[in-house]
Amino acid sequence: MRRDRRALDQDDKDCGPRGRRRLLPRRSGPIVRRFRLRAAGLLLRLLDASDDTAAPALRDELEGLLTVWCADLATSLRVRPVPVRAQVAHQTRTTLAAAESALRATGLG
Repeated sequence: MRRDRRALDQDDKDCGPRGRRRLLPRRSGPIVRRFRLRAAGLLLRLLDASDDTAAPALRDELEGLLTVWCADLATSLRVRPVPVRAQVAHQTRTTLAAAESALRATGLG
């Protein structure tokens, strides 16, 4: 019985506005936050292209969530500007490391 009560308490904490279940728990890591932002962005594109009469209302609600999630991520990560040169250098190193790893895995590197 005690275990069931804890589960119910957790469910209460995971409820969002208007008693709706949150899509993800309030406390989630940066990777999960980025994933949900990406998914929401893709869904916004689909809703923009949709002819369904429910799409505009869904889009408005999702856009509100996306705004909150962006602010949440920015706050948690203490976002700071990164110079383009540093971004390109990081992406280049990452791409080269991935290619070298793929070559090693196939026995070609």
